[in-house]
Amino acid sequence: MREEQLLERITLNPKVMVGKPVIRGTRLTVEYILNLLAHGATVAEILEEYQGLTPKDIQACLLFAAKSLANTTFLPLSVAEDKAIEHLERIRQDIRDEIKRRIEQRDKYSIQLTIALGAIIAISLPPDGFKGALIAAPLVSIYFTMLILYSYRIHRILSSYLRNEIEPELARLCGVSPQKEWEIYYESKAVPGLRKNFFMLALWVVCVLSLTYLWFTQRDQFGCVVLAVATVIYSAATIAITVAFWR
Repeated sequence: MREEQLLERITLNPKVMVGKPVIRGTRLTVEYILNLLAHGATVAEILEEYQGLTPKDIQACLLFAAKSLANTTFLPLSVAEDKAIEHLERIRQDIRDEIKRRIEQRDKYSIQLTIALGAIIAISLPPDGFKGALIAAPLVSIYFTMLILYSYRIHRILSSYLRNEIEPELARLCGVSPQKEWEIYYESKAVPGLRKNFFMLALWVVCVLSLTYLWFTQRDQFGCVVLAVATVIYSAATIAITVAFWR
């Protein structure tokens, strides 16, 4: 039997099986027959199960599949590539989870910093308050700002690794443009360092304002030596943090 005659046994009708190719006079799709064969069913078993079919129908399904794939480039992933993609996907997910934890960590530190500074202000600013408490404001600000900026640095390292190593390799293995990957796309649109610079500026503002206020109002209570030592220590710490986390 010629190929054309075999292929006439396969029909396509939009109203039958959503337009999938089926064996003429049935609702058995070519896909279904091939799947049975792929999972070990023999031609005899299929013919026994579906009484109306003939060996030519099975042959027609195979021929139709061969013709359909004749002009199709099919490059299955090697086992090594498949494992590489799976491994990189796990790494990417781990990095994203860690980045989420860093973001949550910074939010927690920001809240704690705000509460601590608010408590110090509430104690020191009322007319009958303990104004000397302001000397702790730079220390609190330095401590939490350092934790926040360190979290930003880890976040940046993780994002850089994801953007420069993991996502380009995944894109190559999957045959897509690296620009389609999320972290690479985000980097091209985001304004870097905005919140980080805010925390650094806030640190300077807290240190300068609190120390200036103490020098003008609490010099007699603390003495020049204590205020001078505190100013040197706080200034040195603030400068060191700025230099260490500027980039």
